[in-house]
Amino acid sequence: MNGHSIAFGCVLLVLAGGSAPAQSVVYVASDASGANDGTSWTDAYTDLQVALTNTVAGDIWVKAGTYKPGSARTDSFAMKNNVAIYGGFAGTEDPAMFDLDDRDFEMNETILSGDIGTIGDDADNCYHVFYHPDDGTNLDSTAVLDGVTIAGGNADDSRPHSDGGGMYNSSSSPTVRSAGTRPTRAVAGWTTTIAARR
Repeated sequence: MNGHSIAFGCVLLVLAGGSAPAQSVVYVASDASGANDGTSWTDAYTDLQVALTNTVAGDIWVKAGTYKPGSARTDSFAMKNNVAIYGGFAGTEDPAMFDLDDRDFEMNETILSGDIGTIGDDADNCYHVFYHPDDGTNLDSTAVLDGVTIAGGNADDSRPHSDGGGMYNSSSSPTVRSAGTRPTRAVAGWTTTIAARR
């Protein structure tokens, strides 16, 4: 870690600020069996990254469950400006009636995990659960992550894969609220969950 790097350990980052969704909702549910187009809980995307790729702007509601970014160590989720990811849903909520403040994060835990290989063996985990390099992405406060648990990143390689096992940000400052963390690993140690470089 250099003098321009900031790391946060396993902490609750920011308290939730619930509100009704302002834009259209895209749904993600690992057990959905419908059209896989994100238009309802029944037809929800089963892959969060596919939902992110296909969403230009709006809210993504993610049902309780465990979601992984892929099958290779270099795979990761990537946030986008003007897209808010919300976890903590049972999978029955109606955005026309449901207040985001009413989510139950313990009962409906949404886990975004880098544990893609042998479960419990961090040696084959993703380097980063979220990865935002200095590639022109330039995330700002309109990129939102709210109400999820980040787990299982293992940034144990050389830079840029040596820190930010939970989330790596370079020239990016997304909004992270109500994000719990379980141990993620980096060269700098187990507490390097989110790293920001400028």
